[in-house]
Amino acid sequence: MRKLLSMPGYTLSAMVLIIILYLTLHPKPLPDIGSGLFEGADKVVHMLMFLGMAGILGLDYLRSPAGRYKPEPPRFIVLLAVVISSAIGALVEVAQGAINMGRGEDFYDFLADVAGAIIAGLIMMLTWKRVYCWWWNREQ
Repeated sequence: MRKLLSMPGYTLSAMVLIIILYLTLHPKPLPDIGSGLFEGADKVVHMLMFLGMAGILGLDYLRSPAGRYKPEPPRFIVLLAVVISSAIGALVEVAQGAINMGRGEDFYDFLADVAGAIIAGLIMMLTWKRVYCWWWNREQ
């Protein structure tokens, strides 16, 4: 696990961004599974994708040299991860509306994206010190 996480800075964020862009901008990114799992399942998926985006941005910062000296959660970095993830969600929805691919923009998808990013921010605030100590082999 640590070997996977020791990739060059922000590689994980770039990988997650590419996956999100593929899943949201490709006309049929996954095989058809029938009528769907449940009403609103796509909103849950949007929330989870952007929870992951914001979380990975925070993790990439934490494992960077700048994050080495931040055992307490840096509020600005957490807020920046939430804002960047939310902005990506907004841009994805605008792109879906602008690109004629059979998918359209959906304000509720954007709200789910923002909700996921905010939840990730809260999780980062609550777990930052524990993850910091694990990553940098420090005592709590």
